[in-house]
Amino acid sequence: MKLVLLSDIHGNLKKCRLAVKMANRNNASIIVAGDLMNWELKHPDTNFKKQLNILSKCRKKAYIIPGSHEEGKLYKWIGSHKLSKYDNLVDLNRKIIDLKTHYLIGYGGSSVIEDSIISKSYYRSIPEDDELMLNQLLSIKGKPVIFVSHDPPYSYLDTAIFRKLKLKNKKLLGIEPAEKVKKGAIEKSVGQKVLKKLAEKHKPLLYLFGHIHESAGYEELITHKAVKVSKHLLINAGVENVYLADVNKNWVKILGITRV
Repeated sequence: MKLVLLSDIHGNLKKCRLAVKMANRNNASIIVAGDLMNWELKHPDTNFKKQLNILSKCRKKAYIIPGSHEEGKLYKWIGSHKLSKYDNLVDLNRKIIDLKTHYLIGYGGSSVIEDSIISKSYYRSIPEDDELMLNQLLSIKGKPVIFVSHDPPYSYLDTAIFRKLKLKNKKLLGIEPAEKVKKGAIEKSVGQKVLKKLAEKHKPLLYLFGHIHESAGYEELITHKAVKVSKHLLINAGVENVYLADVNKNWVKILGITRV
């Protein structure tokens, strides 16, 4: 089974078109691990609908979870029965989808919501509160599991870069995200410990996530080895990459990574 994997689109229509082109060329489905929206655009709602229109051109299904930027009312366009042209867009949030050979499980939203969108109807997730539900979903037997969340699991491709805020009276006021700042930066793992615990307990065949742009990449569960073929592979798709993967019953192989 071929899959096109991406996350953190943030309004990039070119990235959507590339994902659909790759999917249709390889007879693949698409999985998006959240953050389609970009609130910095002049018309974020119009851009979001354009993304959905492009993704709907995928001949197979496009499975989507919300990230930390998705607005509730707009997100409901995904899988809407009122819009026939979006019938092949599937809301995967907190659901199990039977793909015949695999189970696909989604857990959208984020525990960290930026101040700029906090007044909006965003998707917030608290893994500590959802641990029982997630444990039940991931306990499903009979087929290999593909798990998708927006937030990363702790210690896996989750290192964020922060910069120090201005000092006052020689005291550090705090830190703020600084994705591209290197000099004097603070690096910190910011993933979710509950997601790490569940991933290491249930060992999904493939675990896709995003959110932390600067830690995009792939590695093996437990060993943290950067391998392209594994029976337990984790991928932080990041903001610039679109992955093509071959998912078998016993292993996952990264066939290609295209930078946008």
